[in-house]
Amino acid sequence: MKRLPYIDVLRGLAILVVFLKHLPPRFGFVFGAIQFYGGRGVDLFFVLSGFLIGTTCLIRAETSLTLAQKTKDYWLLRGTRIWPLYFLLLGLFALGIGSADPNVMAVLRHWPLPFLSFTSNFFGQSTLELGVLWSLAIEEQLYLAVSIQIATCARRRDTLESAFVGLALMAIAVSLRYRFELNVQRLDHSLSEHMWIFGQYHSTLARMDQLAIGLLCAVVAPKLNLLPLMKNNRFARTGSWLAVIGAVFLIIFAGSPPVLGFTLLGVGFALAILVAQRPAVRGIELRGVEKAVTNFIGVIGKLSFGLYLLHPLVRGWMERFFVWQHLDFFGRKRAALFLLLWFCVTWALATLSYRFFENPLLSWAHRRVKSRVSPSPSGG
Repeated sequence: MKRLPYIDVLRGLAILVVFLKHLPPRFGFVFGAIQFYGGRGVDLFFVLSGFLIGTTCLIRAETSLTLAQKTKDYWLLRGTRIWPLYFLLLGLFALGIGSADPNVMAVLRHWPLPFLSFTSNFFGQSTLELGVLWSLAIEEQLYLAVSIQIATCARRRDTLESAFVGLALMAIAVSLRYRFELNVQRLDHSLSEHMWIFGQYHSTLARMDQLAIGLLCAVVAPKLNLLPLMKNNRFARTGSWLAVIGAVFLIIFAGSPPVLGFTLLGVGFALAILVAQRPAVRGIELRGVEKAVTNFIGVIGKLSFGLYLLHPLVRGWMERFFVWQHLDFFGRKRAALFLLLWFCVTWALATLSYRFFENPLLSWAHRRVKSRVSPSPSGG
């Protein structure tokens, strides 16, 4: 699928907000609501992930490959994107290499199965390096559900679309019901506040509706793109930036009702994605400041996976080796300096990882898959 610049901007926005969310408490408070709502970067990631994986799978459903070949290629592409860096970090942590927190090594040596099986979101995590893996676990569980549908329904695109719609509607219904039950138990005091927070924010059953909304976007987008309004170039640039600004507004200011909150946020982010991916956007020629800003944030979006996995690690290093209390200024300046250095070091590591480790594996996987692809005579 051709890269869409404003989709990359949305991904870059999501990871930048996650950085703000995970600032150390002594720095994070100065950013106010942006820091408090930084977790909504993950909400945006969930919708984007559902959209991108769904779109890719639907495109590949139009090829003449067998169901077994499509399933094999799906896991080859997913595996080479996620697993190498993920398992490399887990291995280094288990050996006591890299992390500034000794608890990371202890957890992985005595309790590795949740992380090896991508089920860590069902359990509590005491460290930031391992704690951020909860969202990746939920995404991998979605990938498993999608792979089952590919293995059974991907002979034709329309069949796979129907399967995605069924899966998505079921997931949304289950998440709404599960969060409703959690809040009933919370209100009648049969569930502690701690357990409510954990279930509400980390459970697969509570969080899969946003991934499902992304899948629905993948199904709906090609049909919406046929409308004249979606092809109209007149307001393509303005509409795309309004979509990005709308996503920022949702991150900072949108309310979060305990039952409907995640679903409403998912719908809002989905609308931004649908605007950012429409055909009119693909013909925009970026120039000047807009090109520089879009390219900069787009590169952040391209590196978002590495940035997400590595940013807790770098934060631990900085807290351990930089004596921030000796600086002669406080408040916003100190927080901004910490954030800038933290981001730059993480960006450098993520760039090296992508260029010399992740991308070579991804390129190899894409070459393997591309060599087997041929268009279906029926067109899907």
